[in-house]
Amino acid sequence: MDDSPRILIVDDDHRLSDSIVAVLDTRGHSDIKVLDDAQDAIAHINATDYDLVLLDVMMPGMTGFQLMDELNREEMRASFIIMTGDTSVETAVEALRRGASDYIRKPFDPDELLLRIDNALSQQRLKDRHRSMEADMLTLEHQLQQSQKMEAIGTLAGGIAHDFNNVLAIILGNAELVRTIVGDSHPALASLDNIDLASSRAREMIAQLQTFSRKSDPGHTTLDLNSLVAECLTLVKASIPSNVIIHHEAAGSAYSIQGEATQIHQIVINLCTNAAHAMAPDGGLLEVLLSGVPDTEAISGLEPGAYIRISVADTGSGIDPDNIDRIFDPYFTTKEPGQGTGMGLAVVHGIVTNHRGTIRVVSEPNVRTEFQVFLPLSEERTISTERDGSAKLSSRRPISGNGERILLVDDEDMIVDVLSKMLTKLNYSVEAFTDSGVALAAFMSNPASFDLALSDLTMPGINGAVLAERLCRIRSDLPIILCSGFHEQLNHDALRDVGVREFLPKPATLKTLSACIHRALTEPAAERRHDERFAAAGGNFVIFKSAPSERTRLLDVSLSGLAVACTAASGQLENNDELSIVSSNDGFLLDQVSCQSMSDVTADTDGTSTATPTVTRRRGIRFENLTAIQTQQLGRFIENHTKHAKAG
Repeated sequence: MDDSPRILIVDDDHRLSDSIVAVLDTRGHSDIKVLDDAQDAIAHINATDYDLVLLDVMMPGMTGFQLMDELNREEMRASFIIMTGDTSVETAVEALRRGASDYIRKPFDPDELLLRIDNALSQQRLKDRHRSMEADMLTLEHQLQQSQKMEAIGTLAGGIAHDFNNVLAIILGNAELVRTIVGDSHPALASLDNIDLASSRAREMIAQLQTFSRKSDPGHTTLDLNSLVAECLTLVKASIPSNVIIHHEAAGSAYSIQGEATQIHQIVINLCTNAAHAMAPDGGLLEVLLSGVPDTEAISGLEPGAYIRISVADTGSGIDPDNIDRIFDPYFTTKEPGQGTGMGLAVVHGIVTNHRGTIRVVSEPNVRTEFQVFLPLSEERTISTERDGSAKLSSRRPISGNGERILLVDDEDMIVDVLSKMLTKLNYSVEAFTDSGVALAAFMSNPASFDLALSDLTMPGINGAVLAERLCRIRSDLPIILCSGFHEQLNHDALRDVGVREFLPKPATLKTLSACIHRALTEPAAERRHDERFAAAGGNFVIFKSAPSERTRLLDVSLSGLAVACTAASGQLENNDELSIVSSNDGFLLDQVSCQSMSDVTADTDGTSTATPTVTRRRGIRFENLTAIQTQQLGRFIENHTKHAKAG
């Protein structure tokens, strides 16, 4: 490709023009145009993208300065060098004032001419780079503003979803309770069916809001995108007019992504439905193409790696340039009232972002509009997208309890009321609270009296996650369920570490509520200590910084923590305490170990040791931030002062 600069010479002296061409030829410049008429030059310069114009001042009918005044300089990138035979300074000053990059006096030395041309072209390249950088900065600024706007709207949508799901939980819960009271032939059943139908539609709308606002989805699986898009188009064909012709091309290879099948369905179906609407009433061509994208360096906003592109294009009315920046805004629509909510593209944008991808749109009104979705490829093998056993479980009757006592906590009075009635209907005994602090105090007064805790996640004061951690410190074996009207981004591993066994989204039906409680009550508590524990030999004890005068008998120990025996009268261990492990046999001492209490339950020991009173409690302790020296000392203690040799 020839990248020689495009140069125009405007001079009525043909001999001078020929000599300039000869000089430029020595430097390898080949893209040169020569004109001798000023009027022709004006039209030519306005229509052609020149890098440099060499312009004579004195020409018949018009001066070079007048020619520059006639040009559309705002849209022009060319640099100008004024050529003049006038030796006065005024002419040079006038040339620069008119916007020329440089000037040269006739007759000129060839080397001087080449030097001034090189300088002008160098300045032109700098200006081009500057303009390109400014354009890139404007693009990035626009993308940042759009991203911030979408994030703010997503946060708002999440809050709306949370509050609306709480309301929906009250409506559906009470409707289910009424259904269990009235008979199968009661005339109110038709009204209850309508409530269920309307609530289901509302739940779908909230699911769209949550999809739009959710930043990540930990439930992604490996999906075959070719098969998934083919499934979507089967549904699309049945729902769009017959005068819309669908052209589908699958990717040449079996591409897989990490995603959620239902959400990918939403992307394809929404884009195809919008495309069909854009081609109404006359119809047109709908193209759905899949292709691999090995290099994404040219696509801003994407991390490096291999991607797959889903292209959905139509031959419809297109998108007005004034609206193209708003099409992903929730509730923005150009359709007539009743023909659309404006949520479709906002949901698509949220899903694509959630899958670590991006979406691009190009539209030429009344010609073609194309949406391109880029999703990162997965190296894992595709697994089945069939639903698991939860669907089968949902079809069963609610699982009743056996009178287990449940600690119920939610800051909404009506939710507490309806959940209490639902739990009672399921044969559970309920103690309900709308204040998490009061609920914690009630639990601390009699921890053994509760079989399960069911708590809302988002509450004032002590939220559900903190409440779960504090309940587990008191009783590590307590099954805990967290529920919420909005699927916040949660660290499920961290929640399991503090005793949370299930997460229940609102609104919950009797079936889902009963199944969740049944799983929590029947599944064993997860072992939170990562290292093998060893029973301590007799005579070893622990002293806590918070109680330096008390010696607590060591029951077992590992590199993660230990368990001690204590009496019922012993106070609770302070948070972020320190302990020392002592062996009475040889005086071994492991000192100033940071620790935290994790559990306090009835012990199975008989308390026959003479070193301590009768044992009634077993307290679990977790080590915090062991130093390298402490880890080494602890390993030596385990080898020499436990009833079993250290594993490995």
